[in-house]
Amino acid sequence: MRFIQTGKIQKVGGSTTETVDLRFICATNRNPLEEIAAGRFREDLFYRLHVIPIHLPPLRERQGDVLLIANQFLSAYSAEEHKGFVSLSPECEALFTRYHWPGNIRELQNVMRNIIVLNHGPLIEKEMLPAPLNALLAHPHKPAVNPLPDQPAGQEGILPLWQVEKAAIEKAIAYCHDNIPNAVALLGVSPSTIYRKIQGWQKS
Repeated sequence: MRFIQTGKIQKVGGSTTETVDLRFICATNRNPLEEIAAGRFREDLFYRLHVIPIHLPPLRERQGDVLLIANQFLSAYSAEEHKGFVSLSPECEALFTRYHWPGNIRELQNVMRNIIVLNHGPLIEKEMLPAPLNALLAHPHKPAVNPLPDQPAGQEGILPLWQVEKAAIEKAIAYCHDNIPNAVALLGVSPSTIYRKIQGWQKS
């Protein structure tokens, strides 16, 4: 906290302070004000870091950027892997635009690398798409990510958070035909998180 405020440090074993010229760039996928209200984040630290806030919407809210970013990865990975890919087919472009990308740019990056490493050709065709994108081919009109069922209005429709979380995880696993890695990609969490929660449910 003192370092952030003053920009000065004292080396271990040293007797003098030094001024360091640097800038902090911090990122979070949570609402800091909500975390402060819940007692999980220090308010004084927040206001020392919260100088020039930048809100970056998830990829699903920036559908116009999906193909631009995908083509950038395509060019980079094609050159890196010495492949001849030049673009996505129109069918793939439509699927990329419709998919919700719960894992955001990292998921898009992994999908592009997977396709380019395992395939050849000037065009990325729909047959090359990995899970869970390839599941959309069998259900062209099915939403890319199924929402949870609507709950009735009023207090009786409010469920404990763990139940909502459990329902979301089970729905993702069922949608991916019990394939945990694919469910993890849909949910945008780590595999260890899913396995730990499943083990906890089995013990309870």
